[in-house]
Amino acid sequence: MSDAANTERDLTGIRCAVCDDEAMARRRMVRLLTALGSPPVVVAQDADELLEALATTPVDVAFLDIHMPGLSGVDAAQLLPDGCALIFVTAHPEHAVRAFELAALDYVVKPVDPSALRRALSRVPERLVINSKLPIKTRRGVVLVSIADITHALFDGEIVSVCTETATYLTDYALSELEARLPTPPFVRVSRRALLNLDHVELLDPTASGGYEARTVGGALVGVSRQAARKLRRELDV
Repeated sequence: MSDAANTERDLTGIRCAVCDDEAMARRRMVRLLTALGSPPVVVAQDADELLEALATTPVDVAFLDIHMPGLSGVDAAQLLPDGCALIFVTAHPEHAVRAFELAALDYVVKPVDPSALRRALSRVPERLVINSKLPIKTRRGVVLVSIADITHALFDGEIVSVCTETATYLTDYALSELEARLPTPPFVRVSRRALLNLDHVELLDPTASGGYEARTVGGALVGVSRQAARKLRRELDV
């Protein structure tokens, strides 16, 4: 496979946010990112709108203009959620040094050149590998748990447990926080008290209530509500 084909494959499905106060600039970024296989899941006209959206819609990378009414892109960069990479897009190249002080992955100058955008976006998959662990505070310190190893998370009414096939961690996370941090798919909210990693499920056993009892490869049982079961059946086409 050619290098170009590899790049095209790697750039597909990256969850992007675009924030720019100029409508024409927003439309251009949406068009260019869509052509690269990663249409933005958040498009905002100012930093406040962006940050509000990111509170409920996790993304892999945010493309920020620097000069905007209200909060600047530099201000917004310091308020991005954990795990969200940053790329500045601006007509003012003199801010490049400040951008990299803020750990921006790249700095793209307007008018955005498609090849420059491709290069910037190609830096994101490597960053995603770095961010593929969930930090969990324990009495021994912060444990970095591989997200791919998490089978499910359960809320018992007081505390949320994050489970792998070999360990269970009591956490300070709310289930809604985990839902925002963990990728969808494979993680799905299967009830008010449970998140489930479908990559670890080997059986969905129907229940009398119209839901499922999901059994993971490691033998754990997780209840799936009737409403979540309907959604799963649509997504799995069963």
